[in-house]
This record gives sequence, C-alpha cells and structure tokens, in this order.
Amino acid sequence: MKTNFEKTAWLRRAEYGFFFHFLYEKDDFPQSGANLPPSESWNRRVDDFDVRRFAAQLHELRAGFAWLTIGQNGGFVCSPNQTFDRIMGWDSASSHCSRRDLIAEFAEALAEYGIPLLVYTTMLAPMLDREIVRRLQSMPSWEAWDNCGRFRDRRSIAAADRRLRDFLGMWSDIHEEWSERWGRRVHGWWVDGCYYAQEIYNFPDAPNGVSFAASLRRGNPDAVVAFNPGVCYPPVRNYPGSPENMTAGEINEPECGLARGPMIQGLQYHVLSYAGKNWSEGPLRTDGRGLAGMTRNIVDNGGVVSWDIPFRADGIQEEDFAVLKEFARIYQDGKRTFPRTAVRVEPPIRIGSEPDAALPGVLEFEMDRQAAVSLTWNGRTIPLAARRGRVLLPAPEGKSEKLQLSAGGFSKEFPVFVRRRLHLSQELSEPFTLSAAGEEPARYRFALTGGIFRIEAELKEAEPCLWEEEIWRNSCLELFLKHETHSLRQFCIRHDGCVREAVRGHLFDVPFVTTEVRREQDMLYLSIRIALPEEFRNGGFSFDIQQRLNRAGTPLIGILFGEDPQSAAAEVLPRE
Repeated sequence: MKTNFEKTAWLRRAEYGFFFHFLYEKDDFPQSGANLPPSESWNRRVDDFDVRRFAAQLHELRAGFAWLTIGQNGGFVCSPNQTFDRIMGWDSASSHCSRRDLIAEFAEALAEYGIPLLVYTTMLAPMLDREIVRRLQSMPSWEAWDNCGRFRDRRSIAAADRRLRDFLGMWSDIHEEWSERWGRRVHGWWVDGCYYAQEIYNFPDAPNGVSFAASLRRGNPDAVVAFNPGVCYPPVRNYPGSPENMTAGEINEPECGLARGPMIQGLQYHVLSYAGKNWSEGPLRTDGRGLAGMTRNIVDNGGVVSWDIPFRADGIQEEDFAVLKEFARIYQDGKRTFPRTAVRVEPPIRIGSEPDAALPGVLEFEMDRQAAVSLTWNGRTIPLAARRGRVLLPAPEGKSEKLQLSAGGFSKEFPVFVRRRLHLSQELSEPFTLSAAGEEPARYRFALTGGIFRIEAELKEAEPCLWEEEIWRNSCLELFLKHETHSLRQFCIRHDGCVREAVRGHLFDVPFVTTEVRREQDMLYLSIRIALPEEFRNGGFSFDIQQRLNRAGTPLIGILFGEDPQSAAAEVLPRE
C-alpha cells in the first residue's frame, strides 16, 4: 500500500494550482438567468461556464492543478445526481442539480493540457436550504450553529441521532454517485466544514469519516482527500487517524504560519488561500512578484499552494489574468535563478516587560544548490555563504520584522513575529501597557499559582458599550489561550463582568472564569480569575489579549503582545 508521501508526489511536482468558487449563493454572473425560477437560473449560469477558455488560461498560467466547487451553502450543485433528486423528491423542473455535468466537462477540457481537476464539497448539507437540511436530517441535536444558525425552528428539524448517521449515509450515497461517474477524471476532494470530528465522524464504526472518504474515492482509489478543520496556522490534520492525504490548509494570510514539510502529521503540507481581497473577490491582494514570493515560501518548504482567484463565466478577467501571467513568469524565472531554500525560524523572544531583555531568534536554512543568496533582517543584509546553516536574528524594536531572502533578481519574504516570555508566580507581575491608535488606554498585570491564572486590568474608558447583541462587539477583553497540543480557546469578558467562551461562533457559559468589576471616574478596573483547564496548569501555555474600548460610540481596538491575537504571542512559564 502506498504511503501518503507517495500518493501526493504528483502534487509536490505540480507545486501550485488555482481554485474557483462557483456557487449559487454568489452573484457571479448577474447577466445569466435573470427573472427566472431558481433552478432554471442556476442552469443558465452553469451553461455559461466556458470550460475551454478556463482550461486554456490555466495552461498559460502553468497551473499544476485546478479546483472547482460542486456546491456549498445555497443548495444548488453543478452536476446531475439522481440520488440527490430521489432523496429530495425533485423532478427535472425543480432539481437543484444542474443538467450539465460541469465537473466532467471541466475535467475533460483540463485533461487536454494535462491539468488534473479536484473537487470542493462540504461535510454537512447546504446550511442555507432549510428543506435540504430537513430531508437529509443534517441538523444535529446539539445545535451545530455553523450548519443551521439561521433557522429559528432548528430544534424542530433536529435529528434524534447525535452522530447524524442517517445523514452521513445519504450524503455518502450522493457523493458516491458522482465519484463513480467521474472516475479517474477527478483527482481529489477538499471537504469543507469538518468542524465536528468528535461528534460526527471520528468513530471506529461506519458511517464515519473513513466511510465518507471511501465514498469520495469510489471512482478513483488514488484520489487525495482533505478534511477542513477551519483556519489554522500552520495547517494541521483534522483528527488523529483521519483518512486524509493532505492538509486542508485554509489560511487568510499565506505569508504567515510557514511550516516545514513536505509532511505534517503524516499529511502532505498544502495551503489554500485567496489571491484576491477575499474568497473569489478582486482585486488581487498583491502583484505577480508578491504572489511568486509567497508561493515559493511554501513550495520551498515542501508544500503545495492552491490560490483562490476571482473570475467570471467567460474566464479570468484580463486585469487579473495579466497579474497572474506576471506571477507565472516570475515564478518560473525564479526557479532558475533562486535555489529552492527550505527554512525554519525560531522567533526572537522578549523576556518580561524590560525592553532590552531579549533572546535572538534563529533562522535555519538549506538550499538545494549553492548560490549567492542574501538575507535581509532588521535593516542588515548578510550573505549566506553555505548551502545550509544557522543565522541569529536579533530582536527588532517592533512586534514583527520582515525576513527576506534574495538571489538572481528574485526574492521571497515573510514576517517573523516576536514572542514574549513571562515567568509568573503568585505575585502580580510588572505592568504591561497596551498601545492602540496613539493611545496607551490599558495596563495589565498577571499572576499564576495553583492552576489559577489572574489578570488585573486597568482600562481608560468613560462609558463602556454594553448594548450590542453580539458580545464581542461590546466593550470587552478577549483572552486567547493556546497549548501546543490543544486547540486555541477564546474567551470574551465584557466590561460588566459577563463571560462567554466562543467556539466556532457559538457562545457558551464559562463557570471556571470569575470576574470583579470596579469603576472610578473614567477608569475601569477588571479582576479576572481563571481556574485553568488541566492542560494549561503550571504554565507551558501561551496567550494574548485583544482589548475593545468605547470611544464615543467608536471602538478602539488593540492587541497587547502580538499583531494577531490568535497567535497567542506570550509564553507563560512558572517562576522557579
């Protein structure tokens, strides 16, 4: 039996490809199907998709592969499916399955250029179509907010089985029909919304994640599969023993969270991000040189990149296509002049609150051939004389610094974020000051003893905002806790003392966090005591704070230690 490393060898050779979000719920092609019933409108839009134009453009961009969505939340899919029609009771006029098999036709058009096609689908039923959710019994009794949060009567259509076995059986049958028809024309699957492994598919008996993946591979046993756990830096496996071959790798900032591949937790290192300002939205986020550099960061470390790009029915529009052609040219030229250079970075660390107490970071690098590569860091440029080695990175003044590697007119760069190390005890630490928009509106002190993490916050705020329905839009302290072997946890502490934990957008009470609030004139004093979950006790975790303060109806937002609170930039160790 082949290993995942062997099964994904073709992906590593491909290096990069492009992703198309073709969805009913996106108004991609307003000229198609206007004033028609939804099913006919969708068929018009599917018919307008010019597979030959797309295939020719991707060939010109030297794409190693392409992705197309079969559907998402709106309930309409771009391929016929008799099983789906039968379960839903659809006839030819009402079916949400297109008459045209766009997946098959796109795969055939791409095959003329030797470009493999992979397909995007979802783990749960389309959440915006109540009738599909009801018929497929995909509303879990434990209220999967991400799946059905828009439906007021979601409890009335909830399935009795917490594992959604009937749903997963039907959903597997639907996908098995597609897989058998497409056969080896489809080379892989990216499954979105796989947020509930412990509730639905991480079980030894079918139906489960393994049986669903088997349905996806029915027509092509060699198809690669990824289950998306959500945005993670760096990418991770969905759950131990999952039937995946590669990481889903959804990230919003492709220059961040660089991992060392080619394998991560036994899976091919793969990243999916958007080249535009958001998913399937233009304009592109940077020029061709910037996209080439970001792609090389990941590919040089053994990874594979899928770029989501904006498009119309008749192809990639000329303005975007020109930038992407520039990207392809610079990328190919760079492979000749710039050696493949894998890197691993240990970031600089500031100790406590003293500005000059810091440990340097370390860059480890390895080139596939000798070349005149130079490193630029913190205003200094250093030639790298050997094919492999280590370079110290002195701590910069700010929270981050760009690291750039250059050779032969090509360069790649990525940010390195400075971390903070706190040695805490039962005594409150020295104060740490928050800076935001030219103000210093808050100070914090911390203590750790006996599994209790204390935060004492002094906040400059005359009148807190406490009237917004969504708790995190009010005046609040958001605490992000992270342990290297556990998921990030996010707590929202409103300035009246109310505490909630956010889990995939759903809010839960937090009995192990207590607060005391005191106000004096324009100052708010917030005392927080957290009885840490077992894995966080005795230090060995990291955290950060995102503070939201009211300034005459306008929020003032700042992050204490890092540039992204989810990076949890402050390491906590118990004081010896």
